[in-house]
Amino acid sequence: MYRPLLGNPLRPYGQRHLFPDVTPVATRADRNPRPRLNLVLPTLHPKHIFGGITTALRTFEGLAAALGDGFDRRIICGYVPIDLETMAGMPDYRLVSIGSPYDAFPRTVVDVNDVDSGELPIRAGDIFMPTAWWTATSSELFQAAQGRYHGRELPILYLIQDHEPGFYGWSSNFSMSRATYAHPDKTIALINPEELANYMLRHYALTDASIVRYAANAKIRGALSVRKRERIILVYGRPSTPRNCFETLCAGLSLWQQAEPTVAAKWRIVSAGEEYDPARAGGVYNLDVRGKLTLEDYADVLSRASVGVSLMVSPHPSYPPLEMAHAGLRTITNAYECKDLRARSPNFISLDVLTPDALADALSRAVREAEAEIGRVRPFSEIAALPCPLPDYDPVALAERLRGLVAAPVEA
Repeated sequence: MYRPLLGNPLRPYGQRHLFPDVTPVATRADRNPRPRLNLVLPTLHPKHIFGGITTALRTFEGLAAALGDGFDRRIICGYVPIDLETMAGMPDYRLVSIGSPYDAFPRTVVDVNDVDSGELPIRAGDIFMPTAWWTATSSELFQAAQGRYHGRELPILYLIQDHEPGFYGWSSNFSMSRATYAHPDKTIALINPEELANYMLRHYALTDASIVRYAANAKIRGALSVRKRERIILVYGRPSTPRNCFETLCAGLSLWQQAEPTVAAKWRIVSAGEEYDPARAGGVYNLDVRGKLTLEDYADVLSRASVGVSLMVSPHPSYPPLEMAHAGLRTITNAYECKDLRARSPNFISLDVLTPDALADALSRAVREAEAEIGRVRPFSEIAALPCPLPDYDPVALAERLRGLVAAPVEA
């Protein structure tokens, strides 16, 4: 029996990682005739939900709503065990064990950490929607099991939210993550957002794809308030995530403070994203490490800050810089292939070469410009859409297509 993995299957023993590994999961045939949309996630725990998982849940629920009551919904979670705090955020869903003899509820959550309880049921009408390369690898194995059990494989809905081979050096994980883009005949790709879609089209033959355009988080947008701007630099600090360039961020802040100590002494730096010991920031002073903020606290600091810094070495724009620019902050970020956020908003300063020196120079410019508006109201700014040759993702059209695929007769 094939045993799909929902964890990172090739993480070396003892290597530090945000989440623990998950024991392999066995599958079994489920003869229930109802079709089902399955979101395959690493976690649902609020502590680990950032922009990518938020977008995945929003996309999943939107598509499920378009499919209507004729489709069940299941969320398959690995890595972090499901607890009461997790399920409190999912009041419409019922937690069931993997091997439950009866899981025919319209909305379920399955914790694959509970591996000893049995085998994951696979229906003929199951459609899997992964959101990361390792959950895509798992979904491919679920898809293959569907073919063995039921005589056909339905396409995987692959929500691509970054170019994940870039997370690794040339390695097994690099190779395996690239391989998830290599089956266009078995995949319907939903690529989020425009910058990443243009990059993926340049490098991969994704023949069945549409674009999930960036949309501002409605809750954050609604929580913003018109406030007088203060001498606050909001930075996105995630030392556990290499692509967010924590070392460059801290070095650039320190260089700016050393070059302009009198000006820098007036400015407070608020770090949002992850908790960490301020000593990890080296010589950066006036630093307030806030970690993962509540929606209200995040909107509050966005409404009062004057300058933002959010770096990411990736073709994905990342959500924090877009949220900062929308809130009216002069926002420093970096360019990448197919990505220049100056096309999104005039509030961006985009670094073509990302070094501490370049960041320090950009901070000097942004702070100098912001000084003229301290104590004044600075308006919010809409984030522009970008051109992309792919069709826009339409949940209603995709739902109609999926209904047709599920209803199609199995070939003899």
